[in-house]
Amino acid sequence: MIALTPQERKVVLFVAGVWLAGLCIRMLVLVRPACRVFLEGEALKIPLNTVGYDDLIESRLVSPSLARGIIEYRRQSGAFKAIEELKNVRGIGDKRFEKLKGIFCLP
Repeated sequence: MIALTPQERKVVLFVAGVWLAGLCIRMLVLVRPACRVFLEGEALKIPLNTVGYDDLIESRLVSPSLARGIIEYRRQSGAFKAIEELKNVRGIGDKRFEKLKGIFCLP
């Protein structure tokens, strides 16, 4: 076995963790093609017009009632044309919109 210093062990564990996280993200994209996650800049974004209810719930970024509201609004009004339309969803005011606008995208 190779003798590593404590610092080298930390580096090896860090690199392995980053590799594993990348692998998990890649598997998410391959397994759920309808809900592709996009990398914009430094953040992962969820496509607002194609995401399903189950995907929203699994993301744990919105509550079940808010996920229902987003899907219902999209069903009634058609595809979102701008992220700002989230304000039209029941339960999303200016304060909540500020928290949510960074997690969605319109591909």
